[in-house]
Amino acid sequence: MPLNIPLQESHRGYIAASAVALTQAGISVAEIDWLEDVWDDRDPIRVAHLRLARLATCGVYGVRDVRLMWSEESGWAMVVTEPTNGVDVLTHPLCDALLPAPAGLVTAVRAVLAEQPDGRSRPAYRSYKDYDVELENQLDAYQGTEAMTDGEPPAVPLPRLGWRTQSVLCVLLEDPSREVWPYWVDQRTKPRSDSAMILKRLAEAGWLTTRRETGKPNARVLYKLTTAGKTLAREAVRRPVKWPDNVAHHRPSAAP
Repeated sequence: MPLNIPLQESHRGYIAASAVALTQAGISVAEIDWLEDVWDDRDPIRVAHLRLARLATCGVYGVRDVRLMWSEESGWAMVVTEPTNGVDVLTHPLCDALLPAPAGLVTAVRAVLAEQPDGRSRPAYRSYKDYDVELENQLDAYQGTEAMTDGEPPAVPLPRLGWRTQSVLCVLLEDPSREVWPYWVDQRTKPRSDSAMILKRLAEAGWLTTRRETGKPNARVLYKLTTAGKTLAREAVRRPVKWPDNVAHHRPSAAP
């Protein structure tokens, strides 16, 4: 165990690496919950939840919340929850291993996002009360993975950046802490554009969090820059992207 990593945090590098792998595979992780209130002297079990963005899950699970849960006793499982009452309606173990490689988790998650599986009980691989040298060594191997910031997954650079995306980023940076929706952004981009696909792409890369409104007839998908997304966005609006001559006068000269 590295001397500067407390035991109760020794799983975070592995969880972070898993979140990075999912994000890079196009499966957007909206939030990481370390469940810090679970760790105490009476019940010091290491756990974590990855909440998947609705854009990644709505095709099969609709408005239901989909989380990936990991514990040091039972490994990974997908849990589907009704957003109106918080009731878990489906639990399905993933990977058949306590500590699968992040790439293996991506494969398993892709399968359950393509087709809803049957629910099953989570396995019990071990007890958290038993110190396992091999497990700790495996967890140690993931230390150094980029740390999470305020429960957010790391963002990855976009492989391509067009002038329309640059325009949308300028709007988002005007008030980085604000939740926005496509129509609101469309009204403020110069020139006006259809931002829905751009916002979705940014969310899949981990630059934005997503949240669907509930209890409204015309529920909107809301987006907000993550901490890492703000940094990447400020760099992106400074890139020398070619704008068409007829709209070049709208090109940003500096980041907000």
